[in-house]
Amino acid sequence: MKRNDRFKVRISNILNYLEETYLDKSIWNIWGYEINKNKIKEYLSENDLEDYPYSKLIEEGNDIAATSYSHEKRIAYLIKNKDENYIDLDFGVDCLNYIPSWGISDGNHRLLAAIIRGDDEILVDFQGSVNYAMEKLGIKKPIIVNLPKSLSTLSTFI
Repeated sequence: MKRNDRFKVRISNILNYLEETYLDKSIWNIWGYEINKNKIKEYLSENDLEDYPYSKLIEEGNDIAATSYSHEKRIAYLIKNKDENYIDLDFGVDCLNYIPSWGISDGNHRLLAAIIRGDDEILVDFQGSVNYAMEKLGIKKPIIVNLPKSLSTLSTFI
């Protein structure tokens, strides 16, 4: 398997892994900010959405605490506007006993939107020990899927 292969993974498997590995953390708490599910519903009903990616604000050097950026509005936007980009999961390097401080290095909002939408699967890119990641996510064997050329390196596993 090539480094940085992308996979379609069951969301329930991702959540089980995160819960098992990060006992003291919650998917509903992003960077110390507790996500309010009722606010997400409110923003959806009012069509009050945030289309600007959080990662772009950071790249641009913005002081996030000083902005009016709303995680709930971003998640609401992604619920209505499904983002087909993969999320990055970092599994660390198990043989070196290295576990990152949080397993999602990019894509927290996309994952939460997929959960609320009721999606069964999401596209994932692994960092760290891919074999360990496949074991933890219960990935067994590849299935070839026909995809647009831009996604031709994607594999899906069950």
